[in-house]
Amino acid sequence: MLDHTIEQIEQTEAYFRKEKFPVVVSDAAGRDLKYHIIPQSLNPDLPDFIYRVTNDKTKRNVMGVSQSVPKELQPYFILAEYIEFIEIGLGARGRIKEAERRTLNVIPTDLLKDYLERKVKLYETELELDVKEPEKYALGQEGRSEFENAVAFLHEQLKKLNAPIGI
Repeated sequence: MLDHTIEQIEQTEAYFRKEKFPVVVSDAAGRDLKYHIIPQSLNPDLPDFIYRVTNDKTKRNVMGVSQSVPKELQPYFILAEYIEFIEIGLGARGRIKEAERRTLNVIPTDLLKDYLERKVKLYETELELDVKEPEKYALGQEGRSEFENAVAFLHEQLKKLNAPIGI
């Protein structure tokens, strides 16, 4: 996974403004989040994708979420990215799983299953695409391992959610 330069962040911000991607400001779990709603057509192979450009040292960032993500889930998709890259940091081991764990703790119960299913599909698809196009997805071995651990964790949470009550 990539750490970005300030120039890359500024270029992304300028592109999002030029394309007039809607900006959302949201308070999720006490965090002020600002993100863009971007067309799914920018990455048609990756369902419900998230786009982030962050600088680990400065914590400067620009983030976007695909318009295919239901509106009520969008802040939580961004929250997980924010926790992972701004609060935890790029080099921390277990950061995706931990970001998801923290995010799951604040998602309303009625949204939890949809969130889990969408995130599992997103991560599994990204892992598949990274094998086919490693230069585009740029996970690297460390990033692949992070995604695999997060997928296992999310599957575990989905299994608990789907377990019959009283067993």
